[in-house]
Amino acid sequence: MLHGWRAVAMPLGISFTSFAAIAYLIDATRGDCEVETSFIRLALFLNFFATVTQGPICRAGALLPQLSAEHRFDAARTVRALRLYALGLFKYIAVADVLNMVVDTVFPHYADYSAPMLILTAVMYYFLSVFQSFPAIPRFPVPPVLV
Repeated sequence: MLHGWRAVAMPLGISFTSFAAIAYLIDATRGDCEVETSFIRLALFLNFFATVTQGPICRAGALLPQLSAEHRFDAARTVRALRLYALGLFKYIAVADVLNMVVDTVFPHYADYSAPMLILTAVMYYFLSVFQSFPAIPRFPVPPVLV
């Protein structure tokens, strides 16, 4: 039996794959895309991690040709991808997590603190950590796609 975040993540992943499969079947039936004969490419399309984490469900006619195309290594694109990943990681770990240390210390025991400025600072830190986390998390699936 699954507990914690796995209990939520598992059904979400299954439903995303199911909806991607339904979208593929509709596209193939309508003739909007060619029927994919490679099980590996079809499985990659259905579970393409960049769209699973960020959405939306891609249309088969748009993504399958990109998966089948030949790609060459581009050093400039790889450097750009690594910079994006490093910036997202910095925002998430060095900024948001550090701010959350203060928030996690103050919020559970706010009645123990008599200084209103400390509580107000913790509230501001919370908003700043959310402000840094939201743009950082969607950056993580992008760099591998760029490479």
